Amino acid sequence: MNRTMRQGFFPALHAMPVVRDAPVPVCHDGEALVKVHMASICNLTDTHTIEGLHPPHHLWIDHFENPPNSFPAPMGHEAGVEVLEVGRGVRGLKPGDRAFTVRASEMFAEYAVIQPGDATLIPDGISWDVAAPLEMLTAVWPVVEECVRPGDRVVILGQGASGLIATQLARLNGAAQLIVVEPHAYRRELGLQLGADVALDPGAVDVEAAVVELTGGGAHAVIECVGSPETLGLTVRLLKRKGLSDEGYGGIIGVFGACRQPAPFDFMMLHWKGARICTAAGSRFGYTNYSRLACVNLAERGLFRFEPLITHKFPLEALPLAFDMIMQHSDRFVKVLVDPWGPLAAAAAGPEAYRVYDEARGW
Repeated sequence: MNRTMRQGFFPALHAMPVVRDAPVPVCHDGEALVKVHMASICNLTDTHTIEGLHPPHHLWIDHFENPPNSFPAPMGHEAGVEVLEVGRGVRGLKPGDRAFTVRASEMFAEYAVIQPGDATLIPDGISWDVAAPLEMLTAVWPVVEECVRPGDRVVILGQGASGLIATQLARLNGAAQLIVVEPHAYRRELGLQLGADVALDPGAVDVEAAVVELTGGGAHAVIECVGSPETLGLTVRLLKRKGLSDEGYGGIIGVFGACRQPAPFDFMMLHWKGARICTAAGSRFGYTNYSRLACVNLAERGLFRFEPLITHKFPLEALPLAFDMIMQHSDRFVKVLVDPWGPLAAAAAGPEAYRVYDEARGW
């Protein structure tokens, strides 16, 4: 193994990522050295890190603001990895194991060192392409599992990666009526293909009026996957009121979108409707080993499909181009993979060179 590798970094606040040489990390006691076979970009938190709305992931658990000297910062918290070496005292991992990562923060690299608790083993039947974004599935699943019951009327705001994950999961949970809201037509179409009954364009209809009419009074569950003040404020207005039907319980808001700005929110309406709010970490299942294993089971059995969400695969050297595409929305994308071992020669090509989705989708 070479002593150096290529690794992506956030160089500074409001600066696009860079890729540069870095030492291959050393595996110490209690750690595992892994080869990163595939990573994926988190469209919300990774871009929000550039904009100063989210701290780098190696700091965010301890700091909700960017502390001094936050940058340069390592990047990447979603990856499919192979264990190469384990330090003394490590249990449950051995060389050759396949896993996906959670809570890791240096996955836009050829190699990384992780804590054993940051890895969840996966079977051979799960590809590296699917393994990389499994971390996002494990984050969305607790919200949907907490919020959606069989027979519920459900609204999902946003059909980006997290919203489309929520759409599939809500249908798996037995939603009787599933309405999605998304401004981009190609994502609305994908939402319909993955289980939505109705896809609303917020630029063309009054979402509140349409939802109230379609549901006959409001939704049992509204799941926010956008992370904007406007959509957070909208959630409570889309809920049914407790006692409006014979169910005897109020609705629930599931919040996944990472919003850092103040949001206008009518808490009196929340109180009046007898409703609740749930976040991923605030659910009974959030960020637990139980949720990870449940998601591996869904992927292994083919009950949840990540392949329709994967639209691009960039080589690590083209990381700045991938982020520019996402932030400028210069191509149709949902989930974007980063291949640390991808070809270097075409790193300067446009986003269309890295499309992997099937044109038969009708986009």
